[in-house]
Amino acid sequence: MIQVLNRIDWIVSLGAGLLLSIIANLVTPYMLNWFASRSKNRAEKRINVLKSQASIISSYAQNPEKLTLYIAGTILRLVLILFFASALGILGTMTFEVPHLLQFEVHPLSLDMTRVIMLGLSVGLYMRGISEGYAVLRTWRDATQFDTYSDSIEAVIKAMKTTISEKV
Repeated sequence: MIQVLNRIDWIVSLGAGLLLSIIANLVTPYMLNWFASRSKNRAEKRINVLKSQASIISSYAQNPEKLTLYIAGTILRLVLILFFASALGILGTMTFEVPHLLQFEVHPLSLDMTRVIMLGLSVGLYMRGISEGYAVLRTWRDATQFDTYSDSIEAVIKAMKTTISEKV
């Protein structure tokens, strides 16, 4: 019964973590703009970041081969991240079985800690993979719909500049 509850806890934790990761990725740009509107220095820094991002997206929009290479590189990185996440997850679940198979005597607390660390790292890598996957999808969307992206960035920059002029 306890093992079933532990599995349910991990599933619920993983699901909640994935949901929070997605929500954080969706909300972050709006929060960054809101924080930037609170002071002149932050607004200037945010404008520079937005201009830099727009320049990168513009280069991808003008050069589809560059965008394709970026996406391919990110996919390879995601495969490696997910491979290591899966390997850590498997090793984390095996920590209870290996000592019994090899007939080692190991303190149960050390097995629990090893399992928690391995599975925690695994979940962290999965979350990193989701974050990178979302970032590449957003970059692809912005590059393929550059006119819409450019208009929205210009509107944000204009609002930031208004904030700067009001703070002076």
